[in-house]
Amino acid sequence: MRLMAIIIFTLSCGIKERQNQNSTLSIKPQKRTSKKRQIDASKEQIAQFSISYKLNGFNSEQEQKMKLALDKLLLVVKSKAFKDAVLNHEYKGQKRFYKNKGMTNEQIYNHILNGMEDLSPAKDHEMDLELTLYYSKTNTVGYTYPNTSEIWVNDRYFNKYSLGEVANNAIHEWLHKIGFEHSFYNNSDRPYTVPYAIGEIAEKIINSL
Repeated sequence: MRLMAIIIFTLSCGIKERQNQNSTLSIKPQKRTSKKRQIDASKEQIAQFSISYKLNGFNSEQEQKMKLALDKLLLVVKSKAFKDAVLNHEYKGQKRFYKNKGMTNEQIYNHILNGMEDLSPAKDHEMDLELTLYYSKTNTVGYTYPNTSEIWVNDRYFNKYSLGEVANNAIHEWLHKIGFEHSFYNNSDRPYTVPYAIGEIAEKIINSL
């Protein structure tokens, strides 16, 4: 009787141990699957992202220059270098932007890929640009208003700017269209705002191509 009791106890322990092992093993694939879905979703967003634009007041040579700048900008936004630079951007020793609307760097990156302009809040994964060329002797490179989709580009700077600088201005103004702001006055914090910092990121990557 004692021998049978020992055998039954041993078998019972073995079954429980195997059940525990099976239970533990079943958790790990779920975690990997969840992470894989996140990666796949990010790849899908990048693949879908595009730039749509309408140009007003540009001559044929200027149109070609803007088109080339926007083609390069599209390559940049889809690149790993751009993603890494946005995710790792720092302000005052922390990975964040100034005037970030309460968003983390990753949320800002995803917000860009979603392409949801404030005036047209559909997640279409598209940067929608309506660019109008004008001339002014002021030091304003470009500007826009919250109540319009139109962006004005100063001919005074556009004609002499590199493709990187043109792309910098285009994405800077578009980032206003998706809700990001910066100080009106030039101060030590303004370069760390989303429009200024990401514009600079885009320009540097284009210059390195």
